[in-house]
Amino acid sequence: ESAREHGIVDSFRDVSGHVHHATNETKRAILTALGIDPDAPGDVPQLDSSPATQPIYGASTLRQQGGVWGVMAALYGLRSERNWGVGDFEDLARLCEIMAAKGADFVGINPVHALFPSAPHLYAPYSPSSRRWLNVMLIAPDRIETLPDGFQPSGTDAEIVDYDAVYAEKMAAFEAAFAAFEALPALRHAEFERFVRTGGQALRRYALFDAIFETLPRGKQNYGGWRNFQDSLQNPDSRASADFAKSHAGRIRFHSWLQWVADTQLRDAQARAKAAGMSIGLYLDFAVGVVPGGSDVWSDEDSYLPGVSLGAPGDAANPDGQQWNLTPFDPFELAENEYEPYRSQLARAMSLGGAVRIDHILGHMRSFLVPDGLPGAYLHYPLHGLLRMIAEESQKAGCIVFGEDLGTVPHGLRDAMQAVELMGCDIALIERDGHGRILARNDMRELSVTAFSNHDFPTLTGFWTGEDFRWREDLDIGAEQLDWERGRREADRRDLLDRIGWEGDAETMTPELMAALQAWLAGGPALAFAVPLDDLLLEPMQANVPGTTDEQPNWRRRTRLSLDRIAGDPVVALICEAIDAVRRD
Repeated sequence: ESAREHGIVDSFRDVSGHVHHATNETKRAILTALGIDPDAPGDVPQLDSSPATQPIYGASTLRQQGGVWGVMAALYGLRSERNWGVGDFEDLARLCEIMAAKGADFVGINPVHALFPSAPHLYAPYSPSSRRWLNVMLIAPDRIETLPDGFQPSGTDAEIVDYDAVYAEKMAAFEAAFAAFEALPALRHAEFERFVRTGGQALRRYALFDAIFETLPRGKQNYGGWRNFQDSLQNPDSRASADFAKSHAGRIRFHSWLQWVADTQLRDAQARAKAAGMSIGLYLDFAVGVVPGGSDVWSDEDSYLPGVSLGAPGDAANPDGQQWNLTPFDPFELAENEYEPYRSQLARAMSLGGAVRIDHILGHMRSFLVPDGLPGAYLHYPLHGLLRMIAEESQKAGCIVFGEDLGTVPHGLRDAMQAVELMGCDIALIERDGHGRILARNDMRELSVTAFSNHDFPTLTGFWTGEDFRWREDLDIGAEQLDWERGRREADRRDLLDRIGWEGDAETMTPELMAALQAWLAGGPALAFAVPLDDLLLEPMQANVPGTTDEQPNWRRRTRLSLDRIAGDPVVALICEAIDAVRRD
């Protein structure tokens, strides 16, 4: 009874129709994480249940603009003649300018949240240390004013990002540029000092975390993070932490300076996107959570639930379910504290671009929590209060908001989203009608950004040629249903060919076929349409294979063409022209 009163869901039905019941052990573990004695629970705090009334902006803006479309790209994978082996903020600005010339209104990218600057092996963009601060390894060193002469990357032509080399070379350049910056007259520091004052305690704690983390031996620089600090440093308010801050003031200033440089370069990319004619500019991805050992949890431990991870029950793409090693917010702490620190994290993301995609918006209604060593269960969150907060912050920032509502969608969520005009995400390859067919384009939601695929699913070329079947066989992922999926895939291909009226050869993906398929979907009612850069390049492999780590080069694959070649590539031009013609009609 106590579990139910505190929002733990007794049972749920998965996508296959099977009912799963939360075990008593799981319920007790989640109650314990909430700080509740399972044997003496006490009073139950109330979560906000009054519906939000203020709309989230976005939908009305897009209706006025009409025909909005853009490109989704893996920022780390961009190639250019000048970058240091990984895509950076200068590449982002250049991609915006290139795509604006082809008619695009936005460029969407993977999360650019802060990772761990001294730990190159912790590079997954959806496993951040902090969602408030930025990944400094996306800084373009050659665009730092104080970078001394002589710093050049050793190699930029690799097919796969070599994070060890990238981090080593960039950090050396950053150290030299910072030393030169510090040697400038104090007047030249004014903008940086203003950034530090505005960042306040949040920035000080973040920089302190990175300064402590970099002193750990390599074997302890892992997602355990601050739990590997010595005991006296595990609390940011401890005397030991204050003493460390004094004795390492230079390093804390260095990490604050890196954040200032990253912030400056990202804002410049947005300004250049708008100057190039984009109506939206940057479309930033706000990840579902942070790792338990990262800066955000260390800085404000009381706002998070210990001993449980965010995850998802099994679905068609991941039959065994997922555990993401991401720490959930405490829903009662959120409601009590006006949705801080989530509010300030999201507000900062909204200040950096023209649109934000909130990953896994499903968790705003209920989150699937997986206690250590136990099966998972759902816990309710204050949906209406969170939607009201998102509306308030999006109105302040003038930022368009989308919510990624894919997976096991709880009943009533999309109705609540529609009530405040929070737009969703329709992925054509997984949206199905009552007969199991890919949904007709006119049945896609107006309040959405529509695309054929995203980073967790096959590219359209990979889908067409069955590339995902090959690696799933190799990795033995969902092998028992591959025969059934192959049959459905063939039916999907025939169905799509009928819908576009294709009469030519369709055994392989061609530029003309890609253009016809993208233009067909772009002609639907969605207020925004997105085409992955991988589809413009006819790339067969997806960016990430959920449920794998080292088995696939997740978050490391680089684009086949450089930015300069993308700008003039006839295939890219053909597909973009087809999309633009339909969206502007």
